[in-house]
Amino acid sequence: MMSIGSARHESEHVARADTLTGRVRLLHSDTCVKSGLPREECEFTVAANRGIALVFDSWKDRLAVPVIVTIAGGVLVPVPVAE
Repeated sequence: MMSIGSARHESEHVARADTLTGRVRLLHSDTCVKSGLPREECEFTVAANRGIALVFDSWKDRLAVPVIVTIAGGVLVPVPVAE
């Protein structure tokens, strides 16, 4: 299993877009892991399995780095960074 380069967050899922495959590597939140829900049933897993092609613009400048993610339109998108 590939590391995404981030520690597990207590309540947020963290992902890293793989620029070579166009797929998303996902690190489940501590809360998710402790819930006992099989990871393949987690809504974030389902969204990650869809890849990033449909929302590529939202990943611009955020590829290959760990980011907190949410789900929009059934796919993972990075949470906007407050400036």
